[in-house]
Amino acid sequence: MCEFTATEIAEALCKADGLQLAAHSTIYNRVKYLAKREILVPTRRLDARGTLAFGPLEVYRAAVFCELVGLAMDVRALDAVKAAATAHFEGNAAAPSQMIKGGRYSRGALQDAVKGVAAGEEWSLKLWRVNPGLRIVSDQHGTGVELSPEKIDAAYVWAGAGPLWSPRIDAIFQRKPTRALLSVDLQECFRDLIPIAGLPE
Repeated sequence: MCEFTATEIAEALCKADGLQLAAHSTIYNRVKYLAKREILVPTRRLDARGTLAFGPLEVYRAAVFCELVGLAMDVRALDAVKAAATAHFEGNAAAPSQMIKGGRYSRGALQDAVKGVAAGEEWSLKLWRVNPGLRIVSDQHGTGVELSPEKIDAAYVWAGAGPLWSPRIDAIFQRKPTRALLSVDLQECFRDLIPIAGLPE
């Protein structure tokens, strides 16, 4: 498996965008921040100084997070994107790159998106604010409803998968519809990075 240090990840991101790392310390600082906050998941420690090695998937995670950090995103949004990366794709239709021997196989949403972009599919990362409403809760005493707070949600989405949510769902949970939706174009984010970082296993 190919491994990258944080510096090598920053160099790969710059190279994919046609930039020189020496002239773009902002990218280097963002990647270091992501590694320090453990948003990037290391595979192992390389030396006594604490240099960490990261697998190819972390190069793509860094690319996504560098876009979001550049927008000064709320930390809650970063947490939602981190959780979405490991979720298994749940769209209405499987992307062709997810089909294996007639069945559907998800490797985790971020890895599905990378492989999908490599196969020429349209993928994006969507972030939205879920308004306060009701939620169903169950415990040993039974099932009921309680107020749910506002939250930020995220999903990696294949263009052919259908809608992420329905106005009917908002009505059921007695909440206002989502008004703000942010979309990150993963083709633009990953296309020139794939020949540099390779595909995750």
